Amino acid sequence: MGFSGAGKTSWVSQSALHTSDALAYFNVSEVPSTALVSSVARELAARLFGKAGVQLGEILLPGITGPQILFAIGRRLAADHVRATVVIDNAHRISDTDIRALIEPSPHLHFILLAQPGPAIAALEATLGISAEPLRGWTNETVAAEGAALGCHGDYAAYDKIIKLTGGLPLYAQNALQIAAVGYEGGVARFCRELEQQTHTVSTAQELILARIFDAYGEGDKRAVGALSLVDIPISQAEAVAVLSSSCHLDDRGVAALFRKLRLAGILQVFGVDRFKVHDAMRLLGRAHLESLGSDALLVVQRAIKDILLTQLPKHRSPERVSLLLRMFVAINEVKPLVQMATDEIFHELGYMTEITAFLERFAASEEVSAEDRFWALDGLVFAQFKKGDRELLNDRLTLMERLVADHDLGASERLAVSMKRMNFLAQQGDVAGAQAAMDTVMAALPDRPEYLRIARYNYARALFSLGAYRLCLEITGQLISEYYTLLGLTPAQVIGNNPDKIFPLLKQSEDLTDDLKHLADTLDLQAMATNRLGSPSRLERIHAMKFYSMAHALDSYVRVGQDLVDEFVERADYIGALDVFERNLLPTILRMKMASHIIPVRSQYAVVLAYSGRFEAAEAEMARLAPYESGLTEEGRTEMQRQRRHIARMRLEAPPPQWQIPHPRKKYPVNAACFCGSGKKYKKCHGRRT
Repeated sequence: MGFSGAGKTSWVSQSALHTSDALAYFNVSEVPSTALVSSVARELAARLFGKAGVQLGEILLPGITGPQILFAIGRRLAADHVRATVVIDNAHRISDTDIRALIEPSPHLHFILLAQPGPAIAALEATLGISAEPLRGWTNETVAAEGAALGCHGDYAAYDKIIKLTGGLPLYAQNALQIAAVGYEGGVARFCRELEQQTHTVSTAQELILARIFDAYGEGDKRAVGALSLVDIPISQAEAVAVLSSSCHLDDRGVAALFRKLRLAGILQVFGVDRFKVHDAMRLLGRAHLESLGSDALLVVQRAIKDILLTQLPKHRSPERVSLLLRMFVAINEVKPLVQMATDEIFHELGYMTEITAFLERFAASEEVSAEDRFWALDGLVFAQFKKGDRELLNDRLTLMERLVADHDLGASERLAVSMKRMNFLAQQGDVAGAQAAMDTVMAALPDRPEYLRIARYNYARALFSLGAYRLCLEITGQLISEYYTLLGLTPAQVIGNNPDKIFPLLKQSEDLTDDLKHLADTLDLQAMATNRLGSPSRLERIHAMKFYSMAHALDSYVRVGQDLVDEFVERADYIGALDVFERNLLPTILRMKMASHIIPVRSQYAVVLAYSGRFEAAEAEMARLAPYESGLTEEGRTEMQRQRRHIARMRLEAPPPQWQIPHPRKKYPVNAACFCGSGKKYKKCHGRRT
């Protein structure tokens, strides 16, 4: 089952290349209902036996009916031990009674029905006791490969947007990419942006084809579809009622009736038992219709969506819901919540900053906004900028923050925030005197509270690391780690060998628990980096940091530290341990959490480790799958991918060091003992699992 353009016929034709069955394809769209069985039976007999040794006369006896021909065909196939599959295209155009009359006399034949969504599907399911299987569409890799072939350029997130806008349906995705290639110089991201904002000038095939379905509905139904089209995540029926009651004046009964109608037409997708979403391919038309009703109608829906998301946030805090909430805040110009979120470290960890950066930049530059709000908007931007490393822009924003503090006599929190960031900035520049002066300013502004002192000490240790004072850095991190363990009610021994789900119940609960977990992980990560710079392995610091980042939901740092851990394993030739980190931790996390910005870097690094392990074919296949994304990466990203590709090729010619072995190979290693690699897992679940 799939909309026109979903690729149903293409799917079955490609499947035909990979089967040994006898196959027959019939498009029944023009066949009269009463003649269906007879027409298919006679054509099938000619197809299967017209060129064989069996005479058609043995099948097409005088006066024989269509059902009898089908039965005779099946009996002959069974005698010859031949399996035959019959594909019926456009099955939704034939009544379920006629389809049943075709299938029932044919117990030896196998049928595949291709159909478009609609009431006929429910009738077929009920009559035949079957379940329709939706054709889900292309994957991100397939869309990227198609885009690269057409001369498009985009990263993983850009092609993911194509999938969300087209449902991944091949005809619509191909058409969108063709328009991007011709009209947007191959820029997939720019085309998607204009498509979402309804500023594109060329109609897509998707709009033209699905408009026939959409336009058949009444004005009230179209308005409701438009309202639900703003929600790109599955929501419950109760939440849909909350949105539609204010925007379309529908009560529970009206929403239930609408949902039944939309489900039959394939416009509404069902997830689990009680979660629904408008089909991605139809959302484009729904949103366009809602916007055609005027800004007031659009605003009512956006506010309703914001309200239900805020209400449900304590119970349903998925990244997709938070992302949608941020977009609603931006759409209705609610600034305060965005600024508050932008100053929260966890907000940055979950990758939301990219969605509101442009909005915060406009807000921070506005003279009409209060100095305090402008300051904290800049604080969020600076926090994000530290990761990107644009020093000139970072310095300009810090200078503006300092000017706001001085000109408007802002409070201690503002002074402390900008001083700590200035200290780290100067340390990164190698300015020892400036960093020390900034630290003096921090200490002068520091409130007499332990949590503030711990944060200041961590930032000082970070500055010392940037200045190359690794031993001094380790003195501070060692003390802080001990303090954070005490604060959390834990000991390092309780963390070794245990996963986060076993550790979390042991924690001392507090309002600041998430922050304390994150800060402990940050400190462990800093200690690991300083230890490495002094020429020693980090041992358990990075492994434990990953556990605490996981419990704090600091996913960005979780992935980054995991990649650093992989590099450390590779450096000591423990390729088994490195692959284990990828396959157990990093790859499942980025795919489950849809961390688009990490997918290419993590997978390309995985390919390199595959090569270190001697699995060159797998490594090169992985890099080949990533090749279509290369043109859409930043210059730095392209350079890194090309370097990794060359590194893999070089390892084919110059073998890397062999896999690190157990220190005492003659002695049997205890299977339940902690693994010798320092992962914290039992040997049988780590290196022993592979050996």
